[in-house]
Amino acid sequence: MKILFINHLPIGTASSYRQIGIGRVLKKKGHSVSFIFRSKQISGENDGKDKDDVSDLDIDFWIEPFELLLIVNSLKVINKCSKVDVLFLNRANPFSATSTILGNIFAQKPIVIDLEDWDGLGSYSSMARISFLSKLAMTVFEEIIPRKCKCVLGVSKFLCKRAIAMGFPEDRVFYAPNGADTDFFNPGISGLDVRKKHNIGHDEPVIIVTGILYGFETNIWKMVIDVISYTIKKDPKIKIIFIGWGNELKNIQKHVNELGISSNIVFTGRLKRDEVPANMAAGDVALHILDNGYFYCYNQSPNTLSEFMAMGKPIVATDIGEIHEALKGGAGILIDGMNPVDYADALVRFTGDTKFREEYAKAARKRAEEKYSMQILAEKAEKACIRALNPE
Repeated sequence: MKILFINHLPIGTASSYRQIGIGRVLKKKGHSVSFIFRSKQISGENDGKDKDDVSDLDIDFWIEPFELLLIVNSLKVINKCSKVDVLFLNRANPFSATSTILGNIFAQKPIVIDLEDWDGLGSYSSMARISFLSKLAMTVFEEIIPRKCKCVLGVSKFLCKRAIAMGFPEDRVFYAPNGADTDFFNPGISGLDVRKKHNIGHDEPVIIVTGILYGFETNIWKMVIDVISYTIKKDPKIKIIFIGWGNELKNIQKHVNELGISSNIVFTGRLKRDEVPANMAAGDVALHILDNGYFYCYNQSPNTLSEFMAMGKPIVATDIGEIHEALKGGAGILIDGMNPVDYADALVRFTGDTKFREEYAKAARKRAEEKYSMQILAEKAEKACIRALNPE
């Protein structure tokens, strides 16, 4: 098959890692894959062309300004559609989705939509700092665009149920939570050089946190820092490696300074993709928090969660949505609610008990191999594309 992956976000986002990971596996299986991404800066960083090695892939970029050149970009997609079999659309973004639908109309190529997030009103768009008209547009497109597609990949069980409720036959809906490349992320990677770089002693426990610091998630990141503050009070030797970048980084660093814990935290800024595993390896336990007050969070399958699991890191995380599905039964400690002390207690339990930590580490790695590998995710995508080509 010849598959065109269409994404409204730039390289370096979780969405791009999902599509690039799927594409690389499908390419190894003999399929022809190509991509179109956005080149515009987001979250205060460059698009990632200088951060992530994608030289092995056929990648093109939307012409900017993305929103104002809809017709030009649609013509670009229509031209590409004539050379492929299936259009693999990431989410129902009003601009990229419109271009994809036009490509479908003119070239008569089926669309597989990857619902790896939910933008509609009551979800991401309710949190984001955008106009009401933008929120309304997202909601409308979330209702219309999937119905124009042949198959759906849903990153969460919640989104799969939503697709079925919209009228999709169950055999055209594929549950496909985010996965990790279990070779690229693996427990055999050493984090010693990273520890030395940041003057972290061998006997100092390290907590790993990672994510893009979007403005609409400020409260979540402040919660993360509050958890870290309580954890440090329980064990002052604990260090944190914070792999995070984005517009809110300065505000988070300010919050850290206000709490007086800056000497315990290393902010790496944005790393090259191939630097991430070693930085994760430097940690003993990972922390991942989602604000369970947002409906949006039930739809998420955090990319970093599968990467932590693949690295064999025990995880302390919010008991919500797909996080519950991923970690239930011993792959991590799930915390019900948003009390920082509960998270801190779980983190200290991991850092203070090597045997306990290793049991969860092995379980996390096994879970990644069995359910959350990029190979499994790509197989789901492949089945969806094959099904989309079948009109029956």
